[in-house]
Amino acid sequence: MEKLHLTHAILSVEQVDLPNDSPSSMLPAVLSNQSLTRLEKSCRSAMYGGSIRDLVQTSTVSLSTALYAEISDCAVQYCAAPNTPEKTIEECAVFAIEKFGGLCPAEIREAFRMAAARETAADLNAYHGQFSVRILGAVLSGYTEVREQMYRKIRHEQFEQDLDAENRERA
Repeated sequence: MEKLHLTHAILSVEQVDLPNDSPSSMLPAVLSNQSLTRLEKSCRSAMYGGSIRDLVQTSTVSLSTALYAEISDCAVQYCAAPNTPEKTIEECAVFAIEKFGGLCPAEIREAFRMAAARETAADLNAYHGQFSVRILGAVLSGYTEVREQMYRKIRHEQFEQDLDAENRERA
């Protein structure tokens, strides 16, 4: 099965072709900023056209394959669920696209990292070695709660910068 041999490196937003006429032109600067945490980079990437929802518009097939691989790998690595049926992983990829399209692809792994570190309230227990859409939903929901705080902070900073720039232009 070719899909299972892919790694999470596929999901780097830097490797995805984004439209030139979108806010994605800001992505290289965001991703190269070493002072930002992974969470900050992810939030900023989503703001500038790197979300799953934005990427689906450019290449559904490769994104779906990458999400499949990422979710499958996280199910094994973080939930010890190697017995998960392929159909379940496929449904998880569709679920991520439909319900968590505002996240960047790389945030899926970050959500699992944070759940494993107990930085979110998500439960990673897979029963009988099988991963489920419920587990993915709990992990991504817990992550989005933490992410929302960072997103608000970034939006506020951006608002303040825009306001300062506007005030300088008026002066």
